[in-house]
Amino acid sequence: VEASVDQLARPSQNKDYVDSLERQIDMAKQDLIKSERDAQLRREELDRLREQVRELGSQVAHAEAFKAEAASLRRELETSAATRVVERKQEEQLVTELRSELAVAKGARAKLEAELVTTRQTTREQVDSTVEQAAMANSQVIKILEQLNNARMQH
Repeated sequence: VEASVDQLARPSQNKDYVDSLERQIDMAKQDLIKSERDAQLRREELDRLREQVRELGSQVAHAEAFKAEAASLRRELETSAATRVVERKQEEQLVTELRSELAVAKGARAKLEAELVTTRQTTREQVDSTVEQAAMANSQVIKILEQLNNARMQH
């Protein structure tokens, strides 16, 4: 305070002192303006960051919904895959059973074909035998008719 009083007592030094104070005030005003600009920029940056946080929150919500949907689809696929495995095993079992039945049917067919061949042979033999018997009977009938005819002629 004493130095300030001494400076006030001297006008040229007083002017220098006032100029110095005015420069300090100007610098303080510029610092204040700069601080206000920086504060405004920080507020704007903060607003942008808040908006980004909101957007990220929305994206997180979408991602969580997508994740839940993916988990649901994965469970459905796992269930579907398990069902396909069971169905494939059932199909394989059915194919095995059908092949077995086919083999049995082919065996039965072969047996029937063999029986048919045997039956045809037996039938041919029977027909041949019957034809022979008919021919013999026919021959005997002819002989008998000739004998009858001869007997009539003799009487």
